[in-house]
Amino acid sequence: MKQWLLFLILAVFFAVQIPSVLHQHPGWDESVYIGIGKYLFSEGTSGLYEPIRPLLLPAIMGATWTLGGGLVASRFLMLVIALIAIGLAWIVGNELGGEPAAFWSALILAAAPVFFGDATSVTTDLLAGLLILATAWQARKNILISGILAGLAFATKFPAGLALIFPLLASRMDARKIGAALAGFALIVLPYLAANAVLEGDPFEPLLLASRHAGNRAYAVPGLLQNLSFYPLALLGASPLLVFALLGLASTRRRALQFGTLVVIAYFVLIDNKQPRFALLFLPLLAVFAGAGIVYCREHAKRTATILLIAGLAITIINDAPLANDFGERPDIEGFEVAARYGTVLTADPRFSAYHDNRALPMYYLPFDVMNATTAYDLGAPIAGAAIFREDSFACEKFKAEWCSALVDSLKSRLEKHPIAHMDGVVVYQLTGEIPASATKGI
Repeated sequence: MKQWLLFLILAVFFAVQIPSVLHQHPGWDESVYIGIGKYLFSEGTSGLYEPIRPLLLPAIMGATWTLGGGLVASRFLMLVIALIAIGLAWIVGNELGGEPAAFWSALILAAAPVFFGDATSVTTDLLAGLLILATAWQARKNILISGILAGLAFATKFPAGLALIFPLLASRMDARKIGAALAGFALIVLPYLAANAVLEGDPFEPLLLASRHAGNRAYAVPGLLQNLSFYPLALLGASPLLVFALLGLASTRRRALQFGTLVVIAYFVLIDNKQPRFALLFLPLLAVFAGAGIVYCREHAKRTATILLIAGLAITIINDAPLANDFGERPDIEGFEVAARYGTVLTADPRFSAYHDNRALPMYYLPFDVMNATTAYDLGAPIAGAAIFREDSFACEKFKAEWCSALVDSLKSRLEKHPIAHMDGVVVYQLTGEIPASATKGI
């Protein structure tokens, strides 16, 4: 057994990710999940809430926060999830093509730039990708467990619920197995829908709101050809070894795994919203098939395969190198500190919640629904002490819509009476008539 190679991959991956764990600046979505976690575990007195987000990852982040863990602890937890994904890719690859396939499956996943660069990001994509792969792995072993894992995938990122296709296909139309898969899925999903009915008044309201994000034009790609080629170009350009996944898909006898993988990929190819990180949901599956494809190719054309492997691995490592020291955009931490002195904060930048435990009221939402920001202002201004405003949160320039710019200008005009901090495109405004005593400290 050459499991020492797996431990070597895991050890190297862990070591090169530590700087990111310690120094990575939080992004928009990361801050939302951290903020929702605080909101859930403080009964609404800290953090923020967005109804369109599934709750599994926020619950994990909230538990981490409750136990005293901060942003570094959250990133470390995501790194552990990434390591588990690499280990599972080894296991599934081993089942498809033996230890050589296991090695290449784990290595390709670990080295893929989109995985390497997001391994410590507090976002749903990596966890959902792990759960989809786990669902597919268990589909031939335990249908009920596979259904439960599909439910957890759904609770992580709604489209990841497509993972249910794996146990359904593996059931081969056996009524008892189909029932077991659906029962496992329902065990996770039904309590979530029941909670929605209580909190939102409609069990499907968050799903309907989130479905609009699939058509988010801020990330749309023009043209049919560009849409169809977006993920192949994004993945193969950065990690050429994934081309072997085509050979692995074509040569496999695991029809349920093959067809299920194509269904998951098809969803992201067909929706308007195109983002490289979405590939993390199906990248572990592709890595496994690439590992099997490499073994098949080496059996039939060893010299050609060796040349392709050396070249592909070199290109991947070159693409990984800049990511090792890319810690993202530093937010306006100083402005956040000023706003935090005013208690409840209206914010157009959710990154505030990654740094502070104040109650935060979102003043943004989806770009094509910017009117909700003005509604949020109307509802939140009477109870908030300060507002954080950044115009680029609304992405009006991407839509070239006059109504969008007009609404943002209207919102700015209502805020501009009492600016208290202005840094790097972020403006903090005082909303209350009296300045809290704590707000004068350090000014």
